Amino acid sequence: MSNIILTTQEELARLVESVVRKTLLDVRPEPQAASPALLTIKEAASFLDLAVPTLYKLTSNREIPFFKRGKRVYFRREELLRWVENGRRMTKEELAQEVEASLIKKGGKS
Repeated sequence: MSNIILTTQEELARLVESVVRKTLLDVRPEPQAASPALLTIKEAASFLDLAVPTLYKLTSNREIPFFKRGKRVYFRREELLRWVENGRRMTKEELAQEVEASLIKKGGKS
């Protein structure tokens, strides 16, 4: 058997508002610590999902942006993201569109 609760419109509004506020507070994500501006070699390797020796090889060949202070190597997270994004390859569809645009451009100049 269900219980019937009598309430005023104002009390109901306050109750609903209270429940919504509590729910929003419960699901709000925890504030995360600010990510460091510079990453160590281990942090950068983890960030890029690479082995530390692979990352050392990339720095040795100067294929990846880095800083060196004494014997320590550091990386900027933003620069690592740009480095990864610069390695993006076009899809077959993007290549076809580029070729088509190039042909149209050449045809228009003739």
